[in-house]
Amino acid sequence: MRVRWFAVAVAVACSSPPQPSTTRAQTGGATPPPPTDASPPPDAGPPPLVACGANAAPTRLPWPAHGRACVDDAGRRAGPAAWLYPDGTVAERRTYAADVLDGPWQRFAADGSLVADGAYRAGHPVGRWRQLADGVELGASDLGDDGTGTLTRWYRSGAVAEEAAWRAGVRDGASHRRQPDGTVWLDETWVGGALTGTRVVGARGDVQVSERWRAGVRTGLVEIWRRGGRELLAHRDRRGRLDGDWTAYRSGRPRERGAYQAGLRTGTWTWFDASGGRSREGSYRRGKRDGAWTEWTGAVRRWTGAYRDGRPDGALVTSDARGRELGRDVLIDGTGVVRTFHAGGKVATETAMVKGRAHGAYRALSLRGVVVTTGRYVDGARAGTWQWRDARGRLLREDHYRGGRLDGVSRRWRDGAVVLEATYAAGLRHGAYVERFADGAPAVTGQYRDDRRDGAWVTYRRDGAVALEATYVGGLLDGPWQAHALDGQLASVGQHQAGHRVGTWREGTGAVDYGPPDRPPQPTPVAAPGPVRAALPDAGTGD
Repeated sequence: MRVRWFAVAVAVACSSPPQPSTTRAQTGGATPPPPTDASPPPDAGPPPLVACGANAAPTRLPWPAHGRACVDDAGRRAGPAAWLYPDGTVAERRTYAADVLDGPWQRFAADGSLVADGAYRAGHPVGRWRQLADGVELGASDLGDDGTGTLTRWYRSGAVAEEAAWRAGVRDGASHRRQPDGTVWLDETWVGGALTGTRVVGARGDVQVSERWRAGVRTGLVEIWRRGGRELLAHRDRRGRLDGDWTAYRSGRPRERGAYQAGLRTGTWTWFDASGGRSREGSYRRGKRDGAWTEWTGAVRRWTGAYRDGRPDGALVTSDARGRELGRDVLIDGTGVVRTFHAGGKVATETAMVKGRAHGAYRALSLRGVVVTTGRYVDGARAGTWQWRDARGRLLREDHYRGGRLDGVSRRWRDGAVVLEATYAAGLRHGAYVERFADGAPAVTGQYRDDRRDGAWVTYRRDGAVALEATYVGGLLDGPWQAHALDGQLASVGQHQAGHRVGTWREGTGAVDYGPPDRPPQPTPVAAPGPVRAALPDAGTGD
């Protein structure tokens, strides 16, 4: 039995993904079903995009998706749903029960013609599936009532693009994807919904990945090829962890080589430069550096050190391009100060370490000895105030950290003037946000909540005039929106809801009625009270 896999592949994975089930339900009752045996009267308006049952209401799809779905009181999709193209024509229709695909499924071309159809039961493809082009059926097959058969996708030429075996609603058996010329670029096998056996993706002449799977877990040999040359050779154990020899290649030569044991690096690891010479070498024990480590540039030894259980322990020696010692730092069990050096031997950075982790003061210096960065670490994470300056000592940036994450007001300077201020909490923008022109005048003002724009945002021109006013809720445009022309007159005004334009928008010298976001824009003859000027591009700096 053959079924057109294109529809299912697109519906399950490759099409617009199913939207979250947390969509807010509209207030009011269910939309009445459209008439089935007669055209609506001229003044009745268009039929509803989706006809919902008694316990569900049509609800907009979350932005940026365009369309509607029937959503029940629990916030679950229940009944028909429709995705739209930007011009408002239907792109896809689905049917849900308790947030799971269940019922007819259709996909349409931009011109409205049907290109694929099928059905789901409890989230699994069942029954007859078809693929069409220009109204002509390219192929079809039947999964039967239990979802068993082969799903097939075709190119418009009629050549087979993909075949996948299903059993009882889950992937089971061989699966292939082909180029238009018939070349196989994916070969894999599924058993009971889990990948099993050898899986090969791509071609060695381009990029190819070959690996083994066992009950959905990567195991055994892994190879990556690029333009005919091997890029990676590795092994995994039965639990999917890297285990055994591991080598990455560059132009046929090893670039990095070592071994893993139960997912952790072990033994000697070596890195190589483009000519094949060693650039770094050291040993690991249970995933941590342990023993002597060396770095080279060409044949010159540039750095040596020793580690114990992941912590630097002993002398760390840095040398210049001729092998002459620039500096020596001694750490005991990972505690001390680690320095790096400029080419001339002057200190470039200083980092305080405690038990192998950065802990304490940090600073970076320019070639002339000017301090350009200051801050401190606590248990390996940035903490407190960090500042960055230019080579003349002028402040460029100031951030505040807690536990390695931005927390507090961050500022940026340009030519001595603050040009940006943003408030952070636990690494997320949360609070007031201001961008400024060089003279200190505001360019953009607003606020964030959990790293998403929220509330009123205003963009200004250099002369202080308002260019744009917008309102956000949870990162989406939601509420009034106004754009002003250079003379201060309104150039565009309207409303957004959940990221979509809604209602009547005044733009240019006329108006457009967007209606609910599941309808295409409809021109209306509403005249604006007075001229509405076209906006010109000069609307501040933006994000």
